[in-house]
Amino acid sequence: MSHKRPIAGTITPKLSALLPSGVPFVPLRSPILVARPRDWTASVAWVVLAGLRVALIGIAVLVRVPADWVALAGGHVLLVRGVMVLLSLWIVYWLSTLAFAQLPRASTLLGRTVTFPEQLRRKGVRLENVSAIEVRTQPPPVHEAFVLVMADGSTHILCATHQTGAPRLYAAAARRLARIQRRRAKRARAKARATKTTTEKQGR
Repeated sequence: MSHKRPIAGTITPKLSALLPSGVPFVPLRSPILVARPRDWTASVAWVVLAGLRVALIGIAVLVRVPADWVALAGGHVLLVRGVMVLLSLWIVYWLSTLAFAQLPRASTLLGRTVTFPEQLRRKGVRLENVSAIEVRTQPPPVHEAFVLVMADGSTHILCATHQTGAPRLYAAAARRLARIQRRRAKRARAKARATKTTTEKQGR
C-alpha cells in the first residue's frame, strides 16, 4: 500500500489537532521558489534584509523575557531566547522570499505557475501549457538560460542559469512538469482503452 507524502504547507490531521482554534497555519518552508538576478536590486534587498535580520536577533537577545515564558521553559532563559532567535530567522526567511520574488528581473515558481520577466513586464505561465524546459545558449549577458518550450512551439526565457536559486527552481519545475505529463499520458491511455472497448462492443 503506497503512502502519499503530504505536500509542504498542507495541514495533516495530526498537525491540525495541535493548532489552536482560529490560528492560521503557516508552513515552515515557503511554497515560492525564486531565481533572483545578480544585480543592484538584489544587492539592495539583501542589505535591507541583512539589517533586519541583525535587528531582530538583537531584539531576541536583549529584550526582557516575560516570566511566564521562562516558567513554561522550566526556568531556562537561554532556551526561550534560542527559540526567539530561531523565530526571528524564520520571519526573515519568509520576508526574504517575498521580497526577492518582487524584484523586476526575478523568476518564480508557485504551485504549477511560473512567472518571469518578459518585455518590461512579468508574465505568468501554467506548466500545463509547457511541453518542455530546456537549457539553451543565449546572447550576452544571459549566455545560458532555462527556456520554456510551449505546446504551440513558442519559447520563453524562464531565467538565466547563473541566477541565484535558478537550478533549484528549474529542478522543481521540471519535476512538476514530468508529473503533469505522466498524468496526461495515463489519461490518454485510459481514454484509448475505453474507446477501443466501445468500438469492439459496437462491432459485435
